[in-house]
Amino acid sequence: MIVSLCRLSVLFSAHFLHLVHLRFLHRENSGGKPFPLWLSKTNPRKFDHAKPLRKWREGWPPSYHHMLRDLREKWPEGRGVQEFVRVLHLHQDYPASLIQQAIEQALSYGCAHLDGVLHCLHQLIDPQETPSKLDLSDRPELSSVGNQPIDLSRYEQLLKQSW
Repeated sequence: MIVSLCRLSVLFSAHFLHLVHLRFLHRENSGGKPFPLWLSKTNPRKFDHAKPLRKWREGWPPSYHHMLRDLREKWPEGRGVQEFVRVLHLHQDYPASLIQQAIEQALSYGCAHLDGVLHCLHQLIDPQETPSKLDLSDRPELSSVGNQPIDLSRYEQLLKQSW
């Protein structure tokens, strides 16, 4: 793991105000590009103006921009940016190419958030066979089980209660 440390100390006249600015950059899993570990402390309102982040964003695949836009539309009060930052933190533990695939898959499934990306990421890492359908031809009374329409509003209620 390669970590860079930048330190800036400022002594303010006779008041002895000492300001220390630390910036850590993680380079291993982000394709050689620095990953700002300070990103978790970034204020969502300042997200677009952070200079290191703006430079990093230039190289992002379109799926990253699409996910960020979707999350901002879904949670405009800043939670969308915070959720996206959590997704970016996955670069600390997984290769960038794998994260990109997981984001694209999550977008196609309509679950563009951290949990959705993590689910897709785990599926990509450890793909499991889809279980075959159970033959219920000899039990016609059970043929409709699992085929009924899903009421998505129930899931939405659960999500709202958990926030």
